[in-house]
Amino acid sequence: MLFNKWNVVLVLLINILATACAGMDMTQERESPTVGDNRPVIHQEVANVQNTEDILLSPERYQYESIPLKDVNAILQGSDPVTLALNVLGDKSLATGKQEVAVWYPQPRQALVKITQTHPNDYTIKTINYRVEMTTFGRSLLNNSPPIWQVVWAGSKIECRPELIQSCEF
Repeated sequence: MLFNKWNVVLVLLINILATACAGMDMTQERESPTVGDNRPVIHQEVANVQNTEDILLSPERYQYESIPLKDVNAILQGSDPVTLALNVLGDKSLATGKQEVAVWYPQPRQALVKITQTHPNDYTIKTINYRVEMTTFGRSLLNNSPPIWQVVWAGSKIECRPELIQSCEF
């Protein structure tokens, strides 16, 4: 009889320990709110604005002419930064010539996409550089899904051929 009581106590302790370990593991992994989370949407919006203000403001950004995002007729949120950047540029990204796309992640929740278009047939314009900055907006309900990116700033910069800088139009 004594042996059975210790078995019950041992099983109970192992069960409590396993439950506690599983709970710690779940809280460490979870980054996004769950379906049953009752936090108000307004609170999430405020947190999003703070993340937007934390975007890395490098001096290079000021060399670009800003593209107003309110005038962009494209979706500004998605899971692929390159696709979002190309959508923001729309017809501008379809210009003739060679196009190079590079993506950087300067901070854990930030993405920077630079698109460089060379114009070999244009007499005055050498390249047009585009810069699109993004921050994470959250994740979908699945834990292993990619982050949702939101475009927070976009700009363009025209680089003229050195010998024709005075005749280059912006």
